[in-house]
Amino acid sequence: MRARALLVVTGLLAACSDPPPLRSQALRLFTPGSSLQSVVATPDGAFIAAGEAAGQLLIARIADGIVDPLPIAQPRVEPCAALDLDFVVIDVEGLAFDDKGAGLITGRGSCSGTTGVFGYALVLEDGAVRALDVPDLGLPVAVACRGDRDCLVLGNARVTPGFDTLGRSTVSVRRLDRDGFVAAPLFEIAEASDDEGYDPLDLARTGDDTVVLYQHLDGRGAADSTVALSIGRGELDLAGLAPNRLSVEDGHACVYARRSTGLFRRDLVEGTERRLDVLADVLVRSTARFGQRTLLAGERSQEPGVLPFLVEATESSTSTLDLPRYGDPSSIAGIAANGTEAIAVGYQTSNEAAGRPRPRSALVLRIASALVDVPDGILPDAPTQGVSCLAAEDCLDQPWGVRCDGHFACVSGTCDRLCDLFGEACGNGICEAAGGETAASCGGDCSGSKEAPRR
Repeated sequence: MRARALLVVTGLLAACSDPPPLRSQALRLFTPGSSLQSVVATPDGAFIAAGEAAGQLLIARIADGIVDPLPIAQPRVEPCAALDLDFVVIDVEGLAFDDKGAGLITGRGSCSGTTGVFGYALVLEDGAVRALDVPDLGLPVAVACRGDRDCLVLGNARVTPGFDTLGRSTVSVRRLDRDGFVAAPLFEIAEASDDEGYDPLDLARTGDDTVVLYQHLDGRGAADSTVALSIGRGELDLAGLAPNRLSVEDGHACVYARRSTGLFRRDLVEGTERRLDVLADVLVRSTARFGQRTLLAGERSQEPGVLPFLVEATESSTSTLDLPRYGDPSSIAGIAANGTEAIAVGYQTSNEAAGRPRPRSALVLRIASALVDVPDGILPDAPTQGVSCLAAEDCLDQPWGVRCDGHFACVSGTCDRLCDLFGEACGNGICEAAGGETAASCGGDCSGSKEAPRR
């Protein structure tokens, strides 16, 4: 899992006065070992986020300060299904919805017990997920949808097999509907030689045009140049900048990247550039338009580890927002906005003995100018927080109040609630009070089922 971090919120204002200042609020997803890596706004004012938990696809709906994991059946994906192996989600690289409400999820996966990595494409529609059989998908890195079943996928097909190796690679943009690829590539680079490669970065649709951002790699796998290409108008001038994401603002493709003197925004259509009054070592990872502002999700290292921060900048001012304090290194992977608020998603990590970060819990930030406090993301019928405990059994009298099945846990001496989305605890037919299950938290196991003896 690649660590991704930090959030910067930047605004561009054409009006005479600044918009109201933004606040941030931490929300909770009660699923241990989970991460959320992409998020989009939906027409009903909510947000859909996607990621993984223990190799399983995780999809959550976020609305009114509550994060609801959706009860979806895990899809059967080729080539795993043919081998009778489980599909394992490594990450979610792309998430987009068309105008009819169908979602497309792309990313990297593998089959259980194997080391090979392949790209996948899943359709989310009517509360169910199904896989598309697209054997030449390669490794998709970005997706953009509009209209009805009109999605473009930016992919990277490696000629030399293997993950974490350069190989020779191609860059392609393909049209993908709910049944699979429907046409030849709209754009493709396939002339890679033994001593070079390409790394696709991002894809943006602006009006009738499509802009592709990619890197050219030398024989050692290092990026020696970054290219922005309009499929309709040819190469666009980056003026020496090396961005890794595209932003669409007022119908124009824009980029944010660093120079030695700071962070700059460049309009690729007009060829204009502006320096932003923020820290120069910010690396932009994801962008979203929020009214007269542009929200930038990025990263910045800070001892003792990577920590998130928020900066709000308008045409006339820049301010840093207060954030919840996270005890572990935290990463922001995606951001989306609608007319009233923005949602940033990611994960908190913990270091194992070998020093490699692993997802510990999903991170969700709500960003708006006016926020109604939702304590820890708990529903109103579960207001009690911070109850002391020595074991999970000490928490059984607490209200559940979370929109999922699961169990109580005693975490660092305090009662907590954990969702069991995949039946690992709640769902085995035994009401395990010693494991923190109650009739409210796990009705399927604890209503009419045999109760396991308490310790």
